[in-house]
Amino acid sequence: MFKCSTKSSKVVLATILSLGMALSLIPIYPAKAEERLTKSSAADSSSPSVQALKENFAVSKTITLEQFGNPDTEAALLHRTFPSGKYQATGIYVKPNETITLNLAISDATKLPRVAIINPQGYSGNYAYQGDHKTLQPGTNTFSSSSGGLVFLYTTYILPTSPTVTIQGGENIPYFVLGQHTKTDWTNMLSQYPNAPWVQLQSDHALITVSTASAKRYVTDPVALMQKHDQAITIEENVSGTSDTETAPHQAPKYRHHMVEYFASDYYMYAWYYYTAYHTDAINAILDLNAFSTNGWGPWHEIGHQHQMDSWTWDGMGEVTVNIYSMNVQKAFGLPSRLEQDGIYEKAFAYLNQSTRDYHQINDLFVKLTMLWQLQLAYGDQFYPALHRAYRELPSNQIPTTSAAKVQTFIYMTSKIAGQDLTPFFSKWGLPATQDTKNKINQLQVPLLTAEIWKNRDSNNSIKPK
Repeated sequence: MFKCSTKSSKVVLATILSLGMALSLIPIYPAKAEERLTKSSAADSSSPSVQALKENFAVSKTITLEQFGNPDTEAALLHRTFPSGKYQATGIYVKPNETITLNLAISDATKLPRVAIINPQGYSGNYAYQGDHKTLQPGTNTFSSSSGGLVFLYTTYILPTSPTVTIQGGENIPYFVLGQHTKTDWTNMLSQYPNAPWVQLQSDHALITVSTASAKRYVTDPVALMQKHDQAITIEENVSGTSDTETAPHQAPKYRHHMVEYFASDYYMYAWYYYTAYHTDAINAILDLNAFSTNGWGPWHEIGHQHQMDSWTWDGMGEVTVNIYSMNVQKAFGLPSRLEQDGIYEKAFAYLNQSTRDYHQINDLFVKLTMLWQLQLAYGDQFYPALHRAYRELPSNQIPTTSAAKVQTFIYMTSKIAGQDLTPFFSKWGLPATQDTKNKINQLQVPLLTAEIWKNRDSNNSIKPK
């Protein structure tokens, strides 16, 4: 976690980012929220033509709410701290104190959706709780906000018939939806709405909310960009052992990962409940296709926090276990391992050659990461998907809650997935198993690891488990 309080410190952080350091604010206190919706139906009810794009004023748009359930429940099933999404975009901007009318058609008046008007320029570190919110009632509703902003819808319910909301008022903004719009449509939107303060880009798995100025500066091909975001998120879901075709608890989240631009905070990037945020000075990391594809560790890492499993993230590991996901994106994108590029293996091997070792006392987060990555090097790309699934299938009374219990459960669970007693590996790394853990592993009746897999690295992964 890195925090800066001055502009000059942001320059320092930019240098750190170029070196691949993990830059994220991971708050440790809990928070709750309500919920959001999304997917391709969040666009206009019909695919906009050039003529429709000209209807900047006197907006009238009917939106079918996406019913994805409760993101908090979903995150709990997946053992994740941060739910991925909350809001359904509308592509409508409302000026300060401007009144809009929303007509709700719904089959069950006891399960009502909500509307929010949020001004991204004004929020200060917690986008999910900013702005003005209102529960919609069946029929006609009026709504305004003193600060104005973007209009979002959200609900936690799933009804037999999806509710619809017809919004009248406000102004259209450039709102690109992958699969519905082309690169030419995007160009037309920017041209048609030159004074729109915000733009939004949406795909199956991502929603990006940024200033028009940033979008014009960095987005050259929205189709390729959003496809790349979907690819990265899918890679992280694969590491998590989830998919769209599975059922709970292994079903991939239906909510999109909401990525927003922010201005007031001193953090470059951070992850939080329902969104990840990127300072204007670093917004190219998610908007520039080349930057995201070749040097996107920052956003891969932040989205990783929304995949991170709390049940094997013990004290001091918040910025470590998260990088299993970003390492896998880097690998899938065909890029060199940062553990090789940044000389981390040399540091790790120097530590392993010490006469006494205590994993908890390692200060370098990437040296800590090396231990986790060596497990994938030894047991293959399906090791972590299987581990995630195994944790989600644990009875509730076996899910560890204390830091010490998380360590010991990790030693046991990884041994179970590997089909080998991994206590020699963890002992070498200065993470010894308790006698109770050793007894539990003995009950698995798996062979003791004898290969020195702690000597493996990306460039020389020749020592195979035996």
